[in-house]
Amino acid sequence: MDFIISSEVFEYVNPYPSLEFAFNNLYKMLGNGGYLVFSVPFSYDKHREHYPNLYNYTIKKVNDQNIIYNKTKQNKKEVFYNVRIEEGDGNTIEMRLFSKSSITFYLEKSGFVDITFYDITEDMNKYGIFWSSDNTNNFSLIISAKKPM
Repeated sequence: MDFIISSEVFEYVNPYPSLEFAFNNLYKMLGNGGYLVFSVPFSYDKHREHYPNLYNYTIKKVNDQNIIYNKTKQNKKEVFYNVRIEEGDGNTIEMRLFSKSSITFYLEKSGFVDITFYDITEDMNKYGIFWSSDNTNNFSLIISAKKPM
């Protein structure tokens, strides 16, 4: 039996070729009976793709503002202003905010079963897991899922 841990990654996966492709690859990498331990920012509201048609793009800084210049797969030009770039190496862009239902949808569609969202409990403090009290809209709770035998 094996497992994969993916923590705070899938919000950055490019929308092309598809988000399904990434979830399917997680499933394919696991052996039968293997587990996925997964976390990603999500809301209990709706799934939001920030740049759904991102395909062939560049990021430029103009007057301290990050701008995405995109050419869609259909060759349509798009420009996005005030793009939030994550700190660190490279140009890491948050592509989406998942919803609880969209995470469940992608995991189930890939074949995962026994999908569990672990709630914040007082017990977590005993194990060194602390959640800020202002974490009310965007959660990054631990999720587990299993690849059937």
